[in-house]
Amino acid sequence: MQQETIAEINLSALRANYRHLASLAAPAGVIAAVKADAYGHGAVDVSRCLADEGCRMLAVVTLGEALALREAGITQDVLVMGVVDPGRAEQVLAADVVVALHGMAHAAECEAAARAAHGRMRCHIMADTGMHRLGMDFEKTVVLAGRLKDSDSAVVEGLMTHMSHSEQADLDHTELQLANLRRIVAELEARGLRPPMVHAANSATLMRCPDALYDAARPGITLYGINPCREYARDVPLRLAMTLSAPIALVKDVAPGEGVSYGHLWRATVPSRIAALPVGYHDGYTRALSNKGVARVEGRLAPVVGSVCMDTTLIDVTKIPAAHVGSRAMLIEPEADSPLSVYALAELLDTIPHEIVCRITGRARRVYVDEG
Repeated sequence: MQQETIAEINLSALRANYRHLASLAAPAGVIAAVKADAYGHGAVDVSRCLADEGCRMLAVVTLGEALALREAGITQDVLVMGVVDPGRAEQVLAADVVVALHGMAHAAECEAAARAAHGRMRCHIMADTGMHRLGMDFEKTVVLAGRLKDSDSAVVEGLMTHMSHSEQADLDHTELQLANLRRIVAELEARGLRPPMVHAANSATLMRCPDALYDAARPGITLYGINPCREYARDVPLRLAMTLSAPIALVKDVAPGEGVSYGHLWRATVPSRIAALPVGYHDGYTRALSNKGVARVEGRLAPVVGSVCMDTTLIDVTKIPAAHVGSRAMLIEPEADSPLSVYALAELLDTIPHEIVCRITGRARRVYVDEG
């Protein structure tokens, strides 16, 4: 009897999603985003699976994420999209990872640090085409590309940007950003400075804007089966890859009028059977689901009652006589139309599905299944 919370990851779903996205991107390549522990799915196992599928480049946000992949034996190119501390140049060079350059000063510091370490840092320039979060404007992007052309300590292998509105119905701002990128690319080409790889298309842009593909697409959340814009994106047959379940650890009777959990936010109105699950907000099952969430036990729905605790969640199994210690309670299901899907949970919590899966911490044991 499994007495632990389990996040089951369906690698067959991951493979199918990757193949669909790669076909959309073709002939451009795919840079697979495995940041944030592969959106909660486990970066090492996901990266191995994607490598099996022929993915040649992975994207993370921190150098620590990149080094963890290297330590696990992942040999694919790894792009660190966040701002890397130039003081860690020796680690960057030793791990042979690719660094994003976000500003003139940042680039100069990285170049100097690589020179001091007697190496040549592989770089992608981040252009800010309208998101105004990271990266450089048109002029600085072009100037930096020219400055680094003959550098002995930095080599520009790519140009990248990120879209701020591609998940929204109105694509006007996305088209503006793409026009800004085209202007940058045209100027770099005119000066003989265009890098080998230009990439701009995140998941939503890949599905909606074929003219944004350039040399590679950079899907993230869609790899894991989540469509960020279901209402108006191209029909891509994605499969949700994660389920979350926890066993019933204890069942107890609660009399009418008695309250449960912190603050007694729920009180029984009839004689009730309450089951305790060893999962809570430390595992990523958020406290915001107190008195709102629902689990599926023995094929039937059971409401979450009372406050979700750090380590324990209570559900009402009064109407599920088959529920017993050891019964598994499903908390996230892979069917898109389920009341326990990431879409339903995101709507309930007024957030996005991305956050639902990214919340799931390492305490929930990852179990990988592959139908093939």
